[in-house]
Amino acid sequence: MIKFISRKTLSSDLAKLFYLFFIGFFLRFFLLTNQSLWFDEGLTLDNIEASSFVELITRLRNLPHSDIFQPLYYVFLYVIRLFLGDSEFVLRGFSAILGFLVLPMLYGLARRLYGKNHSIWTLFILVFSSFLIGYSQEARNYSLLIFIASLQLCIFSEVLDADSSKKPLSRFFFAIISSIGLFCSVQSIVFTASLSFSHLLIFRKWRHWIQWWLPTAIFCLFPIVYFLTLPADANPSTVNISRFGFPIIYNAAFVIYGILVGTTYGPSQEQLRGDDKLAVVLGSWPVLLIFIAVVSVIFLLIIRLFLQRDFRSKIFRLDCFFICLAVTSFVLAIVMALITKMNLVPRHAYYLWLPLAMILPSLLHGPFLIGKVRPLYKAIARLSILFFIFLNLYSVSNYYFDQSYWRDDYRSVVRYLIENRVSGSPSVLLFGSTKLIRYYGDFETIDGHEVAWKMLSGDDYWLKSLSSVANDSKKIILVVNRKHFLEAEFPLEEKISDAYKIDYIVEDFNYFHIYYLSAI
Repeated sequence: MIKFISRKTLSSDLAKLFYLFFIGFFLRFFLLTNQSLWFDEGLTLDNIEASSFVELITRLRNLPHSDIFQPLYYVFLYVIRLFLGDSEFVLRGFSAILGFLVLPMLYGLARRLYGKNHSIWTLFILVFSSFLIGYSQEARNYSLLIFIASLQLCIFSEVLDADSSKKPLSRFFFAIISSIGLFCSVQSIVFTASLSFSHLLIFRKWRHWIQWWLPTAIFCLFPIVYFLTLPADANPSTVNISRFGFPIIYNAAFVIYGILVGTTYGPSQEQLRGDDKLAVVLGSWPVLLIFIAVVSVIFLLIIRLFLQRDFRSKIFRLDCFFICLAVTSFVLAIVMALITKMNLVPRHAYYLWLPLAMILPSLLHGPFLIGKVRPLYKAIARLSILFFIFLNLYSVSNYYFDQSYWRDDYRSVVRYLIENRVSGSPSVLLFGSTKLIRYYGDFETIDGHEVAWKMLSGDDYWLKSLSSVANDSKKIILVVNRKHFLEAEFPLEEKISDAYKIDYIVEDFNYFHIYYLSAI
């Protein structure tokens, strides 16, 4: 009878795992090519445009924007492109595979450290994470960074698992992976440094700490030397990055919001670009109020968990470690943003999901849910986690099906330009990715980047440059991607009216304005 029950239980556990892993795989590949490649993915395509490996490395070392500090992803994608091509599915499929592989790694980590029930909840939360799903479907390096950070944590679990046998080789592998992470992005230094600090603070064994972190420091010298030998114009203070225009407290709040439920929960990013931000936020008050309520309950439960002070418990020490890791990573991310003036957004703080995935299930199985404390706490914790998952499902549904949450629609813009091209009216791309315009089949739209840079530099003759690149045509179709970057300091339509009459504007495509102009 005992054997029969154990087999039945085993079969049930395997069924749960199979379904969860299948759903996780499905969600990361579902509608993978439904949305157009957007501006940042155009940068990815441009970065890997090389005829040889030597040319690729030269190109990556001389990029004029922040991708110069995260070269390894483009090396991987370049090799994949050589064998499989550059279709949307291939470009994004690499990220989707890495995004899926994170699930068994973190499940295995939670199973090793906390046990079966905890690991199932960890997997459940990760499978439906809107943040993780979204960045598993982008041809950018964030899925790779999450994968590398998960691998770091899995190897580092030898330190966290009191029952494991110590293997010196693990420290060697950890040092290599940490070095690779730094080649993937200089931002990974935040997570690695937070791991080091939390290790020392929670375990307080200097000798053991040095044994782990001295090899890591040595191996991390290789990417540091690489970054220090970049061309002189790659100075972090001058390189072209998105710099924040809001108080850092706004950025920090946006990071928490985006990490927990993704950026397709509540109002869309496009809606928040206008001057009526407050009205847009208030218009979404029901979903935002639910988010605030659920997150507040979870935050209070985490504080309650931390205040148990049961230092004899292995589980409590693990919880303290992951709480420390989350807090330290968040603080260092803010410090890094302040130093570099970089716009701190959820994708830059990708590493926060790892400790959160370990902490949240502890609210269900933590020490304060047994013994003297009433079962009400357990019910509240379970409801808060379930509501949290439902919020992510709502955000995921917006990501897949609501076009107002989609990124720049280059595919539709190109289709429109090809179908509505008028003889004698050349189209000029003033801002945006010429690479993507060509990728989707439009080889006639003129690259207007030189005109754009003259305009932004305050050159009063930029309109003459526009006329010149358009071969002095009396009618021009002006295509502008992400106009909101200009609106704060440059009233584009007002400046255009100095030389052209705006016949009409097409605003049917996400993040695009298409102007039909006639010379005055």
